[in-house]
Amino acid sequence: MLISDDKHGLELLFKQYYQALYRSSYSILVRTDLAEDVVQDVFFKLWKLRFTLNSDIAIKPYLYKAVKNSAINALEKEKRRKTTNELPEHISVENTDDDSYEKEEVLKDKIDGAISQLPEKCRLVFTLSRYEGMSYQEIADYLDVSVKTVENQIGTALKKLRTTLVMYLKSGLIIILLIIG
Repeated sequence: MLISDDKHGLELLFKQYYQALYRSSYSILVRTDLAEDVVQDVFFKLWKLRFTLNSDIAIKPYLYKAVKNSAINALEKEKRRKTTNELPEHISVENTDDDSYEKEEVLKDKIDGAISQLPEKCRLVFTLSRYEGMSYQEIADYLDVSVKTVENQIGTALKKLRTTLVMYLKSGLIIILLIIG
């Protein structure tokens, strides 16, 4: 359909799958603007790749997989943007002097670094749980794994984060427990 450079074919695919793909994207991102951007980007990439795609490709699974992957990437990018632009809610700035601010920035960087060092699946499960507020069941359904797997991944993430950040726990910065526990 798209190989013929037929814009009408793309339009038909867009009309047929947009709403379902949008819902899929929104279930991951829980933001209308990002969900719409992801779906539009997938269709744009599909159009750009129309001459290189295998003509035997099953378009529906391809689109759903592309939207899911793009949404996960957008979620991780948004999470990184949030953690670099703002302090976690649990950390309050009581002392506004430069030294206090610098310590909080260092702490935030250490937390971000520790999270980024988690294995990919573990990091994704942790991010969906802690930053996106998804329940274990929602994560399990989304990733097509068991709830027990989600529980194990969260446990692994917390254990690794506590190990990595132990010196901050011992130095009295117990606040990390509120963020990751």
